[in-house]
Amino acid sequence: MENGRQFRINVYARGAGERVKVDVRRAGQDVSVQVPVAERANNTARLEELVGSHIVLPKLGLSVLDLTPTIAQLLPPLRRKAGAVVVRVAADAPFSQQGRLETGDVVYSLNGRPIASGADLRAASEALKPSTAVVLHVERDGILMYLALRIEG
Repeated sequence: MENGRQFRINVYARGAGERVKVDVRRAGQDVSVQVPVAERANNTARLEELVGSHIVLPKLGLSVLDLTPTIAQLLPPLRRKAGAVVVRVAADAPFSQQGRLETGDVVYSLNGRPIASGADLRAASEALKPSTAVVLHVERDGILMYLALRIEG
């Protein structure tokens, strides 16, 4: 396979429980391994259990938690160790052509301002004026993306 995307497509085409032969090169040697295909557990639903300590962000229509080692274990592998984890999205939350925020998304920046915690995201969002454009740098399921939103009120 030429790239990771092609690998993902080929693995997703297999059913859970099937075994896939994967040839890899490790330490200069070719190795063949049989790997079982398993369905990824959706642990983002467990984030709701932790909502007791959440931070509400009315302008963004979100509730978030600080990214901690415990919370990181409930998410797919992350690229960073600090950020704000989305645990709830209000029905009237701003959205963009790229989509809307989802439970389990990790916010790393707002308009270029680094976000290391829910408190950082709260401070950055409270400073937003009505009709302000917002760009969030987010990680979802191992993919980094930008979501552009407009704050209405």
